Amino acid sequence: MNFGICTAVYVFVSFRLFMLTGDLKNIAIPGKDPALLARNGGIMLLGAGVLYAAGFVLMSMLRLV
Repeated sequence: MNFGICTAVYVFVSFRLFMLTGDLKNIAIPGKDPALLARNGGIMLLGAGVLYAAGFVLMSMLRLV
């Protein structure tokens, strides 16, 4: 019985993650609009730069303590 419950939970979570991954791919990488793809790519690069800068600042603050 425990194996059956664990299997059911695993299949449910796997299916949900599969669907979520597909939806996120369709949002982030549109297939038919190059302008939208370029805009999304720019936003992703900007977000990565902001996160990198925030991490750099936090690490610098930790070294001062």
